[in-house]
Amino acid sequence: MSAGSLKDLKDNASIPRVKKKHGSEGDVVEYGESQWLHYEDQVDALPETLRFSWFDVICIIFSMSTYIFDMGMDLYVAYVYYTTGYILYFIITLVFVIIPSVTMTAFSLRW
Repeated sequence: MSAGSLKDLKDNASIPRVKKKHGSEGDVVEYGESQWLHYEDQVDALPETLRFSWFDVICIIFSMSTYIFDMGMDLYVAYVYYTTGYILYFIITLVFVIIPSVTMTAFSLRW
């Protein structure tokens, strides 16, 4: 038995009987095809041509810029805490900067 297409399966399949009950009228027999026989499977794949517009470039540059700016400001705050003698705040700030950065890098490498 060779694997056929969905159309071959549809052509060779018998039409099932579907019984529906309508109140006191008794059983009404209707003939029809199963819904899956009308379904055409579509493969999930990349399109043949990928589009990368200037908007995509601007979004990537903006995302990278805001990330670098945020990281710079966090490190500046840590520096200010360190130079003014707030060592506990300096350590807490570094922890809250380093742990998310390492976590995001780990997910990026795995992804």
